[in-house]
Amino acid sequence: MGVTALPHVTNCSVVWNFAKNHAGASKFLADMLEGSRTGYEKSLGCNFPIYPKTVPDLMVRLSKDSQANPASKYTALKDALHWTPNLGVPGYATPAYMEIFTTSVIPKMVARVITGEQSAEDAAKAGATDMQRIVSKWNQSD
Repeated sequence: MGVTALPHVTNCSVVWNFAKNHAGASKFLADMLEGSRTGYEKSLGCNFPIYPKTVPDLMVRLSKDSQANPASKYTALKDALHWTPNLGVPGYATPAYMEIFTTSVIPKMVARVITGEQSAEDAAKAGATDMQRIVSKWNQSD
């Protein structure tokens, strides 16, 4: 499976052919890309760089993070792009996938198990029912 994007921060920036200011929009995207190192730094590492080349010392930063305890605890993220594909993989993210994600169906399912509110089996069945309801709703709106 190829690397696509981090699931909770998937971005897609394009300049449409019909854009009235194609050159300005292209410059904006280039500037945004150049600023991704600053975004990473100002966010204290929360905004992972979209393009690894913009923060070439990322592994060093992850191993010596002054905000982390211990300072190297985030080195586990060094290959995160290989095990966090975008929603919808191997296809595309759809409105149904996005609703399942934004309404936290899976985290709520896990929380019900952790708090003892439901067994894992019951939570999985309830989660599957919620997901099917969302998918059905979006299929009806096509």
